[in-house]
Amino acid sequence: MRPMSKFQKQLPSFAKETGSSGLPGRGGGYTSSTFFTGTGDAVNETSQSRGLQLHVLGRVLAMMLFLWPIGLAAQSSRRSNSVVVVPSSWLPEDAQSPSESMFLHPNNDGTTYLYLEQHSKNHLVVLDVTHPIHISQVSVVQFEGAAFDFVRALGSSSALICFRDNSGSGVVQFRQPKQPLLIAAPELKQASRTEDIGAFGLLVTNSPRTTNDVPEHDIQIVDLSPNKPTVLATAHRVHQQIEDSSTGAHFLLGADGLTVVRQPDVESQNEIAQKSTN
Repeated sequence: MRPMSKFQKQLPSFAKETGSSGLPGRGGGYTSSTFFTGTGDAVNETSQSRGLQLHVLGRVLAMMLFLWPIGLAAQSSRRSNSVVVVPSSWLPEDAQSPSESMFLHPNNDGTTYLYLEQHSKNHLVVLDVTHPIHISQVSVVQFEGAAFDFVRALGSSSALICFRDNSGSGVVQFRQPKQPLLIAAPELKQASRTEDIGAFGLLVTNSPRTTNDVPEHDIQIVDLSPNKPTVLATAHRVHQQIEDSSTGAHFLLGADGLTVVRQPDVESQNEIAQKSTN
């Protein structure tokens, strides 16, 4: 009989039960027997069964490697060739909390900020959304008083707000965009609606706010690029949405916090345009 090789002696055990054929059997432990090949050489069946088990294990690993990309595709189902959905769970922690209102401010230096008003925490969350693929939180500013809604921009460095408890209006200044300042404007009363008069005039409608002023809807993000419409995600109870025309990003504010819908093609075109102007 040929002596067992060092490799055969070091083979690990991958099963607890094998029969005489090397396949799982009913007996406990290994069943070791000796048989002779056509050349008269003796072979230890335990080693052969372990070799078969290694072969089976290799096939299992190969199958796992084959299925792994399929699992990744399922996880990335929120992405298509033209639209990418960024749920709140992928955003900074404060953006995952419900917010009352939001405002998009393109700063003079080319940076774009998104402001989230969260009365439950008495603060204003400041996000840098210049590049929707890399959204970051830059600051949190504490604001005292009632919850408010952003009404509209006032020039290039401030925004008109309206308090939700019908206590009046105010102005948020963005001269320092990372540290905005809230200023009361009692003379505007309850400025819930506005209308422009030329370049420097404004008609302000003073009307009490009601709960029906902010309707909520479930919004489905649908991709039309494949042969049939594909629902990528659903944003629940959305009460405000804003589009950044420069990057094509859509910001949806709802019960799930902030949801961002990106358009990578538009982002690439915007970057090329910015480089050409610099």
